[in-house]
Amino acid sequence: MRVRLFLRAILVLAFAGLFVAGSLSITKLLHLELPCGAAHGCDVVNSHPSSLWFGIPVAYFGFVGYVIIASLAVLRSSMTAEKARPLALVGYLFSAFGALASVLLQIYSLAIIQATCLWCLGSAALMVLLLIFHALEYGDRVGEEVPAGKGEFPLATALGAVVVLGLAGMGFSLHAAAYRAPTQVTEEMLSRTELIPKDAHTFGDKDAPVTIVEFADMMCPTCQLESPKLRDFVQKHPGRVRIVYRHFPLEQLHPLGGLAAAISEVAADQNKFWDFLLAVMATGENIKDPNKLWDVAKGVGLDVEKVKARLGNENDAAITRLTQDKNAAAALGLSSTPTFIVKANGMGTQAFGHVALMEALTSGTYKKLVEGP
Repeated sequence: MRVRLFLRAILVLAFAGLFVAGSLSITKLLHLELPCGAAHGCDVVNSHPSSLWFGIPVAYFGFVGYVIIASLAVLRSSMTAEKARPLALVGYLFSAFGALASVLLQIYSLAIIQATCLWCLGSAALMVLLLIFHALEYGDRVGEEVPAGKGEFPLATALGAVVVLGLAGMGFSLHAAAYRAPTQVTEEMLSRTELIPKDAHTFGDKDAPVTIVEFADMMCPTCQLESPKLRDFVQKHPGRVRIVYRHFPLEQLHPLGGLAAAISEVAADQNKFWDFLLAVMATGENIKDPNKLWDVAKGVGLDVEKVKARLGNENDAAITRLTQDKNAAAALGLSSTPTFIVKANGMGTQAFGHVALMEALTSGTYKKLVEGP
């Protein structure tokens, strides 16, 4: 009787793990963002290089691991003690490996990445509980002759249906959120600020029929993923699209985002704006140590002492440009990064999130302008 209860607990935990790992996998596969608190720790951890093993997202390994654990539990639920015991040992060892890997990943996230992914913590807790219940089950199977059970296929089927429906709902809601415009741009908003200043940082042909004004934070994990992709898109469509980059550092989430933006403005005066910006984004980190940021500056050829001297002057042109960008973001009512505002020949000005933007460029509103005559 105890063994059957342990098996049911294992199945419930394994299918809960499938939902968690499946949700993380969906965000990786579709480049979406999970709800994860104000600090966006899930996005930070999920975009860090350590979230890949051999080029494959760790979430995928987790999903497969939970499938294996659940399958083994269902198989041995109707077996005799002699046949079930080896499978119970395999499940025990498998959950032990999963628990160890999960705990080590959480330690790495807290100590190295310095971010907390609530979904990852949940998965680690589930793995530890699975290890405990596997140990209890295996102990009973070794200690006494356990009769064959009736099988837990109905329970597994019901749990599987709940997980599938849950993941479908999660995917749909995240996808819908990614398409939702971060703000509604009105003529009244545009009248408050200059959307494209004369000294703006641009990439692409100035006469391109489609101009994308990107408000971004160099430390934002989604910006770090999407900004380089947008540059690649512009390069593949010469003369058709250009980018105007503007700063919107969310310093409550990324404490050094403002400093990074200020350094980039000094770098711009040496024609190294894009070099510095892309180098910071390439770290894939929400940098929290100023020394690491200054190392990036050195790496692109900036004189750190001269940069610090300029940033110490609140009237410096670099600080003025950064303040103008912040004021523009406030005037437009922006609240998240990246936000893309598109101006196109013969069309109204619209705001987009990153997913909706790429669809509009490749198959929607701006497709004809991008592809050209």
